[in-house]
Amino acid sequence: MVDRPLPESQRRRRAVVRVIVAGGLLLLAAFAVAWMFSRPRNVARVRRSTVTIAEVEQGTFVAEVRARGHLDAREVHFISAASPGRIEAAHAEVGDAVEAGQLLFSLQNPEVQLAAAQADSDLAKAEAEVETLRTGFRTRRLELDEERIRLRARRERAEREHASHKELAAAGASSPGELATATTELHEVTALLHATARRAKELERSEGTELKRYRERIDHLTTVRDAQHRRVEELQVRAPRSSVLKERPVQLGEWVTSGKLLARVVDPHDLEAKAEVSEADVAEVAVGMPARVVIEQTTVRAEVHAIAPSARDGAVDTRLRILDPLPASARIDQGVDIFIETHRAPEVLTLRRPVGAVANAQSNLFVVDGDEAHQRIVRLGEASDRIIVIESGLAVGELVIVSETSRWDEVEALKLIE
Repeated sequence: MVDRPLPESQRRRRAVVRVIVAGGLLLLAAFAVAWMFSRPRNVARVRRSTVTIAEVEQGTFVAEVRARGHLDAREVHFISAASPGRIEAAHAEVGDAVEAGQLLFSLQNPEVQLAAAQADSDLAKAEAEVETLRTGFRTRRLELDEERIRLRARRERAEREHASHKELAAAGASSPGELATATTELHEVTALLHATARRAKELERSEGTELKRYRERIDHLTTVRDAQHRRVEELQVRAPRSSVLKERPVQLGEWVTSGKLLARVVDPHDLEAKAEVSEADVAEVAVGMPARVVIEQTTVRAEVHAIAPSARDGAVDTRLRILDPLPASARIDQGVDIFIETHRAPEVLTLRRPVGAVANAQSNLFVVDGDEAHQRIVRLGEASDRIIVIESGLAVGELVIVSETSRWDEVEALKLIE
């Protein structure tokens, strides 16, 4: 089949139709634009002073886990009963500041006090016995000394008589019997002196043995006496150091056994922070992470140093070491706000977190331009309690309304008036 050219008249009619259609379309478009610009805009009038405006900045984003917490003592000292007894008096109340050595409790135990009195009596009796023993040995030594003196005098006489009879016997003036008698006397006296010396040595040895045995007994009784008196002293329970009485879980009149907890005391100046981190957030927290602790209007640096292995009531106890001096008003159990830094993202766009803004989501924000604010779709990134990262939709220096704007969700723009 062969295409034939259209007649000239038909081609002209088609060209006219195309021109008419194009003109109609242009006319419709013009009417649509005019209608859009002529229709009233949905604009709300808002006083500038009633909204909060923040500026988009570029810098380092610090991700933080926020938790409520309180100040707590870094070390707790437990005071237990060293001796059993009945609590007769409590000399300090919970919250009282106590000095080292200050009396906290007075306990009564008649058996302990009687045992101490008996130990005193046993020691006194043993000391009296050893003094009697020493007196006896002194008397026997004196008797031996007197006997030695008599025997030495007797030996001197026997020596003189023996010498005299020996001279007379040599001259023939003395009989052999008299010389023999003098010789026997001299030998007897000499033997008695030797025997006395042996008795003195035996007495000295016996005295040393007896006194050693008594000294060992007295040492033992002294140890027992001291132990019993310590038990009596332990009935008066004292503070081990300057501290604050944190807890007193016993009552007046209560009988307590050895080892029973009587009180907990803490150093009011050696404090740490204790945070209750939610189970959802604790996975991001690790020992060694830096943190800041806000105490009233003061912020101090801190560091995570312990995380409990289990949760309690949906929270995990996390302890932080305070690195800066605390304000003078800081006290145990004082409530604080704790911000634990989990990581940093350098050189990102950040904005004060708008009310209701959800991290890692898309949001409509009012961007301020002069005296108006227009809604704009913005992609948000990670967020902390105060700051949120801007992934797209905003530029450095732009101003954004960050206060509550949900009541203007249906308006196109806000007219900011003074």
